[in-house]
Amino acid sequence: MIILKAIGMDRVPKDRGVVYIFNHRSYFDPIICYATAPTLASFIAMESLRRVPFINIWMIFLKCLFLDRSSLKHGLSVIKAGVKLLNEGHSIFIAPEGRRNLEGDYDMLPFKEGSFKLAKKSSSPIIPVAINNADRIFERQFPWVRSTRVIIEYGHPVYLDSLKKEDKVFLGKYVQNIIWEMLNKNHKAIYY
Repeated sequence: MIILKAIGMDRVPKDRGVVYIFNHRSYFDPIICYATAPTLASFIAMESLRRVPFINIWMIFLKCLFLDRSSLKHGLSVIKAGVKLLNEGHSIFIAPEGRRNLEGDYDMLPFKEGSFKLAKKSSSPIIPVAINNADRIFERQFPWVRSTRVIIEYGHPVYLDSLKKEDKVFLGKYVQNIIWEMLNKNHKAIYY
């Protein structure tokens, strides 16, 4: 049994598409995000997931975009399709680490700045999302699925036009610091 605590869904604007930026620790992250997202949302996912039976049908139904990292041309078409979805009011989740990070309790890999092009090109707000403890469901005791407590927090919207110039230049680091602060705060809530 997963005990899930969701915080901050009321912070998410409901009148437009947003870009959810989340730390990626578990195969269960997309399920946790989808179950708690206060707005209709898609995911940017690896191209290889398009070939996974059953999951691929669910992802296509959600209008997920599949990214082939080896092709710059394909990457640009994914950004274009994502901007179109955002402008239609559909939100998108993206994990800017590029893959699951299994190091430490709440360490993160560096955020890829290209992950923020969707927000920049659509002028959509960014919602930082911190997921604590999801890797203890499966990844930490593979091949078993275990009962655990998970906290997901949706942060306050980041509006690009209200940021300082230096924060816009290093947007990945700026958003990563917000997520890190939420992870640190919620880490204590899980264990104490």
